[in-house]
Amino acid sequence: MYILSTIFKLIIMPRMLALKNPARALALRRKTLTIYVPVDNNIYFDGLSYRVRVTRDGVRTSKNFDDKKHALKFRDRLLNS
Repeated sequence: MYILSTIFKLIIMPRMLALKNPARALALRRKTLTIYVPVDNNIYFDGLSYRVRVTRDGVRTSKNFDDKKHALKFRDRLLNS
């Protein structure tokens, strides 16, 4: 729960405030840093999407998904191939 509240404070809340004030949106765009929270091996959550990053045989594959279910399936398919 702490992770979700931290993500909300750091990522979602500033974006909501930026919608009300365009000047603030421009300032936030310059300072915003994407924070990835580990969810599982090779899967990270940035507050909006799940990122899968797998390195196999020296080749790194990175792809974003809207939901965790598809991210898990993609990760498993890459690791089992």
